Amino acid sequence: MISIQASLPGADPATIASTVAAPLERRLGQISGVSEITSVSTLGGTAITVQFNLDRTADRAARERSSSHQCRRRRFALQPAGTAQLP
Repeated sequence: MISIQASLPGADPATIASTVAAPLERRLGQISGVSEITSVSTLGGTAITVQFNLDRTADRAARERSSSHQCRRRRFALQPAGTAQLP
């Protein structure tokens, strides 16, 4: 299991869900061996949990998650905390 937290300060839960959590969930869902993805979006942030099939190693899953994280950073062009722009 891998847990990911992302934030967009001041954004309401619906905005977080649609502009942060959903795109991350779609991208994370492309990693081989994912069995379940859940998320909880709150004011200013989201927590995403990714479950993998038992035949996956934690190291391999973490490497693939890191690759996905780098793609997300490029896609959303993250800025310093508190300055991110909504897409």
